[in-house]
Amino acid sequence: MRQRNRDRYRSLGANEGVLKNAVMRTNLTQGIGLAKGFGASTFTRTTGSFAFDNEGKLVSVATGVARFTGARMVRQYITNTEFLTAANWVKLNSTVAYAGFNSPMGSPVYTFTPNLAAGTYLYQPSISAFSGNQKYTLSCYVKKINNKNFGMYIGAGGTSSFDLDALTATPAGGALSAGIVDVGDGWRRVWQTSVCPNTTQYFGLYLASWVVDEPFYVTRLQVENVTGQADVTPSEYVSNGAIRSNYLIYTSDYSVGATWVRANCTVTSNATANPINGIVDATQINVTATASTSLSQTLIANFDNPGAGFSVYVKKGTSATSGGRFILTNSTTVTDLIGVTVNLDTGAMSYTTGSGPATATNVGNGWWKISLSASTGVNIGDTLRLYNGYAGDTFTAGDYTYFYAPMVFSGTVEPSEYRAVGAAWNPHDSGADGTKYFTTNKDGTAIANSVLKGYYVEGARTNLILYSRDMTNAAWVKTNVTAALTATGICGGDNIASTLTATAGNGTCLQTITIAAAARSSSAYVKRRTGSGTIEFTRDNGTSWTNITSLINGSTFTRVKIENTSVLNPVVGFRIVTSGDAIDVDIVQDEPGTMIGSPIATTTVGVTRNADVLYYQKAGNLSDTAGTAIITYSVDMNQATHPVTIEPLGTDVNGRIAYAGNTNSPTLSRSYDGTNTLTSTGTTHANGALRKHAIKWTGATAAISSEGAGSVSSGSYDGGWGAASIVNIGGLSGLEVFGNIRNVSILPTAVTDTELLSLVVP
Repeated sequence: MRQRNRDRYRSLGANEGVLKNAVMRTNLTQGIGLAKGFGASTFTRTTGSFAFDNEGKLVSVATGVARFTGARMVRQYITNTEFLTAANWVKLNSTVAYAGFNSPMGSPVYTFTPNLAAGTYLYQPSISAFSGNQKYTLSCYVKKINNKNFGMYIGAGGTSSFDLDALTATPAGGALSAGIVDVGDGWRRVWQTSVCPNTTQYFGLYLASWVVDEPFYVTRLQVENVTGQADVTPSEYVSNGAIRSNYLIYTSDYSVGATWVRANCTVTSNATANPINGIVDATQINVTATASTSLSQTLIANFDNPGAGFSVYVKKGTSATSGGRFILTNSTTVTDLIGVTVNLDTGAMSYTTGSGPATATNVGNGWWKISLSASTGVNIGDTLRLYNGYAGDTFTAGDYTYFYAPMVFSGTVEPSEYRAVGAAWNPHDSGADGTKYFTTNKDGTAIANSVLKGYYVEGARTNLILYSRDMTNAAWVKTNVTAALTATGICGGDNIASTLTATAGNGTCLQTITIAAAARSSSAYVKRRTGSGTIEFTRDNGTSWTNITSLINGSTFTRVKIENTSVLNPVVGFRIVTSGDAIDVDIVQDEPGTMIGSPIATTTVGVTRNADVLYYQKAGNLSDTAGTAIITYSVDMNQATHPVTIEPLGTDVNGRIAYAGNTNSPTLSRSYDGTNTLTSTGTTHANGALRKHAIKWTGATAAISSEGAGSVSSGSYDGGWGAASIVNIGGLSGLEVFGNIRNVSILPTAVTDTELLSLVVP
């Protein structure tokens, strides 16, 4: 189905007349969603990472969340924000219950009732950050029922009390600030900001003396990291764990074995036209043995509803009785909630468990929409399992059946709109729940287009430097140098980076890494604190010193680096030539590869940041027959030639719509269809310079142009962009861009040469 228009694109002026005909379009400045296109947006990165926001501050990005350089990120650290009855909310001497209605803001309202005057809390424990000395803002919406006195707390960061009538906020016990604002209809948004010294915090509701048995209406609790931000008041509310319209993942890709568990069956993707818009992206499930056959997915019932339902489109392949067995079961209680068998010729349905409601609706062309639900049997946090067409019965080898658009939902009322899901539920277009990006500053003004660099992608890297921010640790050997954890870091946090001061001339601070010689790169963020003498950096124990004096300054951090050197057991660190001089240092890094990646903070062990992967289905979005593609991208490298091969846009190694080889100049853009290579020489895309690339193809010919080229280069086309069924943005494994990408559009036809040139004009 067509993706909802969540990632809005801005007008591109004269080119809008051409690009309005795109079948796939995403601007990638604040989300991975498709403004136009088909299927789910699928993003994966199985570790956390760091990015730079609209204020140029380093921010911590959650596992599975994409990064958008220059966008304002709001990350919700609380989970189950709209299910305060969930088990991870600790109710100490308090009672929490669903109030039975939603707030004017649209979220479920709960009553919080203190049972004792003292020692009463509602909180979430053990919320983790990437380091201590971070600044957090806790906020919630509250409405008085009878009592006006309300309160909250942040672990070791103090408490705050609020008068909901007088609209006064009083911070105490170390809280930096607190606030309250009237948001209408008796609702107040209250908040507290604190510095938390620990990496693990408790956040919640607390007052030294509550009025016993006097409840409050509460909703939309939020915890966000505001370290380094100019404005630390609460940001827009971002839910984490709200009701979903679809609790399945990889809904368009039954081949993901770790998610869709299969027994005696295989998957053929993009096998036939789907029943909604005719795109050939429905899946064929093939029975491989005359034996017990099943196709299932498990999910967690993170919803406060005793019922659950399921729907899917199914079409007969070889047999009316193959692929028509559906069960929704509660694995926690070992109870089938509802099960049916459907005849795929007639739609006749019989119950194997439960009594419905369940329907089989003929939607044409042999397709049936199966919908079934159970009104009871589900508890919050239960594990459910869906059996999709095959539920362990014996089927005949060689039989096959078609499926499209599976969905599991809360309750018995099916959502009006189907939502395709990729690797994770993605309500805010960031790739995973709980994080949302904005193209506006906190005051509502637009972030400059030059700041919004777009989606950031890079390959996996491991930083082997220990205590990369804390050089007071013994892993750092100091000679005529003292180290103190007193510097403000690149995240804006106080006492989070290191200050190195020379106590004699040529003082050093070094760390040894035990590893075989290989191409590796070292880097660090450095700022001068005092003095004007020479500062040097090494990764070979001072056999050679890189003079960084002219690169650094006393007001901002500069990332210094030594790239692509091979040293056995490298020794990385600094030499301060002049006694009394001092520098601030943050996130020292030593990683594999010929160029550096983004910052990776470490403590006791080396830390790996895994690769960013973003793709969309090819069906409906990219045609091998004819088309035009445009992409804007940059790379972080500053070498004269690419140290690695990159593929900003493509399908596989034989479908490189946009790429550059490992010996190519960064002024060169290329395309490769598995047989033919086209090239265009324009302005550089190195050093973070965003540059446009466009290619068109039809029949046996193709043409390419790039920003600054001023001409179109034509050549042959072999008729196909590889064999893969995806459109990958940012590079397959080993071909990652290590840079930014934005404004990707694919058209269904080849434009004229004049139009192609216009698409790459800055």
